[in-house]
Amino acid sequence: MSHEEQFDLLTPEGLPTGKRKARSLVHRDGDWHEAVHIWLFNSKGEVLLQKRSQCKDCYPGCWDISSAGHIPAGETPILASHREFEEELGLEMDRIGELHFIDRVASVSHPTPTFLNREWQDVYWIAGDVPLSQFRLQASELEAVRYVPVSEVLRAAREQDPSFTPMGGPSYRGVLEELARIGAQLATKGAEEGGAAAK
Repeated sequence: MSHEEQFDLLTPEGLPTGKRKARSLVHRDGDWHEAVHIWLFNSKGEVLLQKRSQCKDCYPGCWDISSAGHIPAGETPILASHREFEEELGLEMDRIGELHFIDRVASVSHPTPTFLNREWQDVYWIAGDVPLSQFRLQASELEAVRYVPVSEVLRAAREQDPSFTPMGGPSYRGVLEELARIGAQLATKGAEEGGAAAK
């Protein structure tokens, strides 16, 4: 018999309750818990998106954040970020660049009648030019990756594009605005460095 992953439960305000619960029961009952989101940028200011596996229990086949996952009981957000990134994308984060914190936001989604997801999400970004060919995808989690302009993510959120996981809630709006700022800054820097190298 397999041991089901346990989550630390949080209050609606994001504070630890000292209680733990199995993943399936957390999603059945809509308990608050914690997750991490990592956005990978390249020097063009584009972000990496992953396409979720068709076997996922929520939003199968949808385009999603570069790397994301729940934080198992007893694990810190930083450790979870490194682990999820390496498991899903097959690369060690430390070989790409430095992890930067954006925000911690509350999110509620109800992808199926029996799946209520209430999360506090620790959101980070990292920058590095990683060719798509270098990723080693975890087949059970995702089936493809691609780089897109941040404007494409903003459009999908604004229009509630069903081919993307939901990212248009009020709590995530500030994160999306910050991603746009970071992307523009990286694109400008990349263009300047490219111009200097061409001289």
